[in-house]
Amino acid sequence: MKGLLFAVALLLAVPPGDVRPEVDTGPGGFLDRLFNPAGKGDYPLPDRPSLLVILDPGHGGDDVGARNPGQPAEKELALRLARLIKQRLEKDGEIRALLTREEDTFLTPVERLEIANGQGALLYLSLHATGDGGASLLFVNAPQKPADPSAAGEWRYQNNRHDAANRRFAADLTAALKKRDGGAPEIRTVATPRLFLGGANLPAVMGEVIDLAAADEEQNRLADAVADAIRKSARRESSGVR
Repeated sequence: MKGLLFAVALLLAVPPGDVRPEVDTGPGGFLDRLFNPAGKGDYPLPDRPSLLVILDPGHGGDDVGARNPGQPAEKELALRLARLIKQRLEKDGEIRALLTREEDTFLTPVERLEIANGQGALLYLSLHATGDGGASLLFVNAPQKPADPSAAGEWRYQNNRHDAANRRFAADLTAALKKRDGGAPEIRTVATPRLFLGGANLPAVMGEVIDLAAADEEQNRLADAVADAIRKSARRESSGVR
């Protein structure tokens, strides 16, 4: 009712002889916006920025990774898994996932991190596979103190500041993977001083999360679990609530 009175008052508040303003009464017009609460009309609302995460399919090109006879190479399975996770994350538009490689190409660890660090992303997950049927492993960077204090600002030490966030992200992945496996092989989180994680200027985890022998059904279940964990972590990191 208040909206109606405001609209009428606006139309009447024009001095005699003046040209009255046109009021758009169609969908998305002035009256539609006045009487339809945000989100309930048919007109488009302003786009909300998506939360950005980086998926890094391990290996590529001449670097095939692990390989067993009759099974896809690690580089192929890592890329396939990254694409499956990306599809799930981007389904509702809340999260956008950028892959460090979209094809069978070789990237150095530094090139991968340059891609990740230059995007303003919330999370970085490097995806790998195992060929021995062993337990999945999640690696986070072990903070390193440079021998020379003046070197503390070098890129290889950038990840030190994200240690707590690394472990939160790894914990979310661990919980999701255990839920998927129903308590099957233990999933360990191992801190390790790896140069290609040390240079990540964002929360970063490297995961050996799938076996080369995994069938399509297993790949899809894994993609669901990892996407759920990424979604939870990205929301938390973007909110600032720990």
